[in-house]
Amino acid sequence: MNAPLSLRTFAWLSHERPEALRRSIGSFIEGAGEAASSYRYIVAESGRFQSGSQDIPSPNVVYINDAYREKLIGFLERGLHALGARKEAVRFALDGRHPEGSEGAHRNAIALLTGGEPFACADDDVIFDIRSLPPSAKGQTRPGTGNFLPFPSFADLDDFEAQARTMDVAEFIAAHEKALQEATFSSPGIRGDSAYGGPRFILTFDDASLESFCRNKDFVARALGSRVMWRETAVSHLVPYASIATYMLGVNGRNGLAPCFPFGRNVDGAFVYATKALHPASRTAHLSCSVSHRPLADRGPYAGLHELDFRINDLLWLMWSEWLLPLPVGIGGEERCKRAAVYFQGIAALSPVDFHDFLVGLSSRTLSDRALRLEAQIERLQSKRQAPGLPAWIKVAGEEARLCRKMAFEKALPTPVESRRQDRSLPERLELTRQWIRSYGQLIEAWPLMRALAAGTEAEQISFHH
Repeated sequence: MNAPLSLRTFAWLSHERPEALRRSIGSFIEGAGEAASSYRYIVAESGRFQSGSQDIPSPNVVYINDAYREKLIGFLERGLHALGARKEAVRFALDGRHPEGSEGAHRNAIALLTGGEPFACADDDVIFDIRSLPPSAKGQTRPGTGNFLPFPSFADLDDFEAQARTMDVAEFIAAHEKALQEATFSSPGIRGDSAYGGPRFILTFDDASLESFCRNKDFVARALGSRVMWRETAVSHLVPYASIATYMLGVNGRNGLAPCFPFGRNVDGAFVYATKALHPASRTAHLSCSVSHRPLADRGPYAGLHELDFRINDLLWLMWSEWLLPLPVGIGGEERCKRAAVYFQGIAALSPVDFHDFLVGLSSRTLSDRALRLEAQIERLQSKRQAPGLPAWIKVAGEEARLCRKMAFEKALPTPVESRRQDRSLPERLELTRQWIRSYGQLIEAWPLMRALAAGTEAEQISFHH
């Protein structure tokens, strides 16, 4: 039986949003009360506006700004050099100055500085106002099912919140501690801004959930018409794997964590999947409560569904999926890490023509599989007459399946969105994508050594002293 787990470290990551960061940390400190001074804090910031001290009432605060990051990079580069290993991966993993953002770089730094200890990590627009759906609102009540309630506006959500049970920070921490006894990740629900990058979440629900949600004839229109919603699992439960967003995440790194790709959207999806690929014992716990997600700026409506783009982290997720297919059963984490590093660097070593063909093949297989899954789900749901909202969902899903088939037939080349700039030609975008994949493979290779170095005495001094 595992020893009791204590969650004592809390981390935040932010890019050029000091006001939101201050609000998020303040909400945690207020909710924690006198216990706030007993926790360890890591605050990672990047960009032009780095706010510095957050008036955290604890002697144990690490503030990761550009200067600190350079110090950590230098320490790890010297360590890798002394071990005869390549050091290029360190700056790729930790540099927070990429124009496409720095979420992954922040997460890598936090993972290194915490070693294998458990920690919780929040985005800067999370508010620690923790609530559970009132029983009357739980359309789904079985373990393993979730609830999704769309709202026209934040004002409507505010009115509904008055019915919900509140949970204090101590109880919230205890829920994570209990979950992380067995899980690598613990994830609460979310209410407020959905945190979805686009509207395709509407196509991710299983049959039972859709039947429940679509008892409301206007569910699809309401869900796509506003970003405001409440999403929460019916009952806290453990699953082998879940594609979760990491706006607020408990993490137990004792069984190993994969490195993050340092930038771009959907860093979290690729990170959680890569961790499962490298460490099959990894599991995810869904918690039946929610945090508030309130960006200071209105993010506007979702974009349309008429285009389907790939991001670099989407491509990495797909590559991980294909890498796992021929992998023999029973291979441990160390060997998996070595093989994965060879796999990604091997893709980057392909000739320009073969690299182009690899990406086209990857996207075509993915799009065809997606079309098949959607078509099968449409066929299963067409006879469900007790759910008047299903025809609207079937229409959206059918259009998506046709788009996928069209793109697969045309052999669309999935250069990642992050590589597209008006002054870049197609060959330049492909070459940049190749470089990113090569660097990611090098990072996977170096990651075990980086974690070992960061666990040493000198790294501890870097980590938790100003």
